[in-house]
Amino acid sequence: MLAEVPATVEATEWHCNILTLARRPAYLVTHSLSLFSVLFLAAGASTSATLADSIRRHVRQALARERIEPHAAARIVDDGPDQFCKARDRGVLGSMNDFANAADWAAYDHQSADPQLLQQTADEQMNASPMSRLGMESPRAVLRALLAGGPRPQVPTNTNG
Repeated sequence: MLAEVPATVEATEWHCNILTLARRPAYLVTHSLSLFSVLFLAAGASTSATLADSIRRHVRQALARERIEPHAAARIVDDGPDQFCKARDRGVLGSMNDFANAADWAAYDHQSADPQLLQQTADEQMNASPMSRLGMESPRAVLRALLAGGPRPQVPTNTNG
């Protein structure tokens, strides 16, 4: 059963969507506040427990590639308990659609959904792209400011329209 959508956005809130890239299922996971995204193959993550574990592992690996210390990463990736809700924030969903299109083009261009290609697409394209929802800052820059205690991005909270 799905939980109710919280009224406010928490720092540990992530959105997840499943995509088909080069005929393989993949997960696109996006941080609600920064739009920082991770893209990985869905193999082995078919239950809510294995999905949550897989998301945490892949997000922590992406944050380590960004040279974000584990104690800072813990501010946006907790150990649960997890709640699964219907995604209703249109701004985050629209940004995720843009990211999904970038992933689709990368997979199409290379005729592959190789895990390294997916990682590179997220690291070098999605997280480096200026986003209108973030005042034309990149998800990477907003995430770093958020973790450094800088000003929080001015984004709506759970736009349920």
